[in-house]
Amino acid sequence: MKFIKIVATLIASLYLSSAMACGAIAFNTSTNQWGRASGYSNLSDAMNAAIQSCGPGCGIFAWTCGPQVSALVYGYGGSYATAVGFDPYNAINNARMSCPSCDGYVTVGN
Repeated sequence: MKFIKIVATLIASLYLSSAMACGAIAFNTSTNQWGRASGYSNLSDAMNAAIQSCGPGCGIFAWTCGPQVSALVYGYGGSYATAVGFDPYNAINNARMSCPSCDGYVTVGN
């Protein structure tokens, strides 16, 4: 019984640590330059790191805190869309529904 409690505690702590991980995607619509950051304990730090990773002219376009995944899809001429999903493929497909011509993508999250 003690072993089961230990395993349950470990599983719960792993879930909670991944559920609290935050990530963000920064993007520049003029250059299609992007940057992302993940695994941060708070959203503010994740957003700052994503902007630093992206560079000048970038803004935050997608973010997540928890088990979901955020995706940014982008194309020529500044076209883009964002969406969330339960995994990277689902998030990308959800975003592409709003921008079928977008062929670039980046994801952040679980």
